Amino acid sequence: MKKLLILFLLVSLGLLGGTSNAAITQTNVNGLQLDCGSEAGAAATDLCLEVMDIGSDASVLDIDGNGDITFRETGGSTSDPDFDVNGYANFDGAVELNSNTTLGSAVTDITTLTGKIAGATPINFDGSTADTVYTAFAITDPTSSTKTITFPAVTGTVQLTGAVTALTPGTSVTLTVQAGSAVFSDTITTDNQDQTIDASGAGSAGDRMTIIFVTDAAGIGDEVITFGTNIISTGTLTLANLASDVYTVSFVSDGTRWLETARTAVQTT
Repeated sequence: MKKLLILFLLVSLGLLGGTSNAAITQTNVNGLQLDCGSEAGAAATDLCLEVMDIGSDASVLDIDGNGDITFRETGGSTSDPDFDVNGYANFDGAVELNSNTTLGSAVTDITTLTGKIAGATPINFDGSTADTVYTAFAITDPTSSTKTITFPAVTGTVQLTGAVTALTPGTSVTLTVQAGSAVFSDTITTDNQDQTIDASGAGSAGDRMTIIFVTDAAGIGDEVITFGTNIISTGTLTLANLASDVYTVSFVSDGTRWLETARTAVQTT
């Protein structure tokens, strides 16, 4: 530590490695104090420690009247960092990192978080394209007790839930395939609204979709539902002429087609 203070003193006096705007104002039991002088960005009451190399780069440690410390460099580049720590660094208290931040330089580097990550949407993912459209982790406030989400040791696609998509009865319908789980509703509005339903594609293995059929409120005729070539089903589905009753049919994709996994009998409401 004494060697470091001596080095700073020599640099500030212009005796080693260039000149400095800083001037010694006091040396006592409290250490070395230097006036910032004409240093850009520093207030008149700040204390500065400036180190310059033989070229044009300069590193400045600026301490203001509140005890806040600012470290800045003129010149330099990403290959010549402003502040470089080789070894272990320990910070007690709050630390704020602004601008681009890199954690680790290889997959073998270890990042350990022992605290919590605060915020309702604390993490945003950019994907392969750096733009202003993100995928965010939105966290519901766990008010009653701590919640745990367990990720299994398998490779696959996360299954998601979303809004129910309403179909137009009595017409040929193509279901838009989406990753994860999808739910469609088909509410009959009048008699004999027969229709054909198909999927827009085969989906990815493990994707699921469910169709909920609701009969019309006062009909007297059946509806016959036929499934298209991308859907392997047990056959047509006949909706009986019962008022506002419900049928549910579920499918799963094997990556090449949709396979029917379940079909309920009529559920009387």
